[in-house]
Amino acid sequence: MGCVFLNYDFLEDNKKFWITAIALASAILFFALAFSTLNDWIKFGLIVLELGASGVLLGRLSGQEHFYGVILVRGVAGFKEMRYVSKHYAQLSKDLADFGLTLGYGVFYGLHLYGLGKKLLLHFAGLLVFYALFLLQPTLVDGLLMAAIGTVTGLFGIGFYFIASHAYAVLTIPATPPGVIPIVPGVTVPWEVVFALIIVAVVHELAHGVLCIVEKMKVKSSGVLLFGILPVGAFVEPDEKQLEKADVHKQRRILGAGSTSNALFFVVFLLFAVALGQALPLFVQSVSVKSVLANSTASQILTPGEVVYSVEVFGESLGDAYRVSEVEFKTAEQLALVVYQKGFMILNTSGGSEKQVRAIQLEVASSSNPALAKGDVIYWIGESPIYVHSDVKAALGSKTAGESVIVETNTGEKTVQLNSEGKLGITVLSKQAVEFQSNPFNPFLFGLFYFLLTVISFTMALNFILATINLLPLFLLPTDGQRIFLVELRNSFGRKNGTKLAVAIGVLCLGLLVINALPWFIKTLPWLA
Repeated sequence: MGCVFLNYDFLEDNKKFWITAIALASAILFFALAFSTLNDWIKFGLIVLELGASGVLLGRLSGQEHFYGVILVRGVAGFKEMRYVSKHYAQLSKDLADFGLTLGYGVFYGLHLYGLGKKLLLHFAGLLVFYALFLLQPTLVDGLLMAAIGTVTGLFGIGFYFIASHAYAVLTIPATPPGVIPIVPGVTVPWEVVFALIIVAVVHELAHGVLCIVEKMKVKSSGVLLFGILPVGAFVEPDEKQLEKADVHKQRRILGAGSTSNALFFVVFLLFAVALGQALPLFVQSVSVKSVLANSTASQILTPGEVVYSVEVFGESLGDAYRVSEVEFKTAEQLALVVYQKGFMILNTSGGSEKQVRAIQLEVASSSNPALAKGDVIYWIGESPIYVHSDVKAALGSKTAGESVIVETNTGEKTVQLNSEGKLGITVLSKQAVEFQSNPFNPFLFGLFYFLLTVISFTMALNFILATINLLPLFLLPTDGQRIFLVELRNSFGRKNGTKLAVAIGVLCLGLLVINALPWFIKTLPWLA
C-alpha cells in the first residue's frame, strides 16, 4: 500500500480522475475530523496532516507550484473585473486608497501626506463616521478608547494596542488566554467560515490589482492559495521591480489598497449583519435552555429544554433594594447579551416561575493570595453580590491596601486580606453557567437563514481583523504594513537606515504577536509560577 502511495506515475495515468478522487476523499475526511469529538489539539494536528498530505498529492498531480501542502493556483482570474473597475472608477479608486491611508495610520499621517486642507477634513469626517459604528455596537473594550486610538494612529494603532496590551497581560497575569488563535474551520471557528475566508481574501487582493492597473503597473498573475483543499488566501502578483521604482505615493496606494478594501467591506457586511440580526426573530418561535454548567448554582435550578417565558434583571439601587425591570427578547442571542452584561436574572420558565439564576460563574483561575485557591467560585464580597467582573471592582472600590474582606465562595466564607494595591491578588475566569437556544418555526428555513447570518457575521469580523493585522509591520511575514513601513522609512531616512528601522519595528511587532500565542503552548510562564 505504501509503495502505491508513493508511485506518482500510477496516479498520473489519469490525473483528472485522481485529482477529483483525492479532493473528494480529503473533503470527507476533513469534515469527519472537524465534527468529531476528539480533543481540539488532536483534531487540529490530524487536520493539518490530512490537508498537508492531500496538498502534496494535488500539487504534484495538477502541476501547480506547491510546497509542504500549500498550493499556488496561478492564472488570470479577476483580471476582467479589475480592468473594468480601474477603467470606470479610476479616480474613485485613488480617492478611496488615499482615505484608506489616513484610516490605516491615523489623522496625523494624513496630515503628513495631504497637508491641512479640504482633503484631510473629508478624511477626518470619514474617520468619525467609521468609528461611530463602534460606539453604537457593544464591544469588549471602551468604544471611546478605540475611537480615540483609531483617529490618532489608525487601524494600525488599534492592532498594535491590542497585541501590546495582551502581550503585557500574558507576561504579568497567570492563566491569561492566548491573544491569537489559528483559524481552522470546523475546529476553532464554525465550518461556514470557509466562505468568509474566500470573500475576505478576494476583496483584499482584487483591490491591490485594481490600484496596480489604475497606477499603470503591470499585474503578472492572480490566483488562490490552498492548503490541501482548504482555501487560505488569494494573491495578485504585480511586477515587483516596476513597483519598487514607482513614485512613493503610488506605492503607498497600492500597498494600502487591500486593507482599505477590507475596512470598507467591514462596514458593508456590518450593515448586512445588523439587518439580518433584526430579521432573525421572525424565524424564532421560542427560546429555551440549551445547557447548564455542571456543578454551578444554576444546575440546581434549571434543566435543559425549559422554555423561557420572561426575564427580569436588577437595575439601579433603590436604597436597600434594586429596581427590577423586564427584558425584551425574541432570540437566544438577545438573551445572551443580557447574560454577559448582568450575570444574574430572574426567569419564568415552563419549569416554574421566579427562578433566580446566577448565569455567570466567576471562578478563580490563579491566585497569589493564600486565602483563595484556584477553582474557588466567588459569590459575594462583603455585602455585595458578585456576578460579573465589574462587580468585583465595584465591591473593592472603597477598600484600602491591607484591609480584610469577607469573600463567600463555593467552599465557604473566607477572610481575605487585600494586597498592596488594594486588590484580591487573583485572576478570574468568567464562565457562562446557562446557554440558551432559539427554537424555530421551521428548522430548515431557520438553518438556511442562520447559515447566511454566520457567513456574513464572520466575513464582517475577518474583514476588520485582516485590515488591522495586515497594516502591522511584522518582520518575516508578508504583510502590507511591513512594506509600507519600509517605503516610508527609506524615503525619510535613506535606504540603509530606513531598512534597519523597518526591520527593528517589524521584529518588535512580531515578538508581541508571538507572546500573544504563548498561552497555546505554556499555560503559566515559569517566572510567574
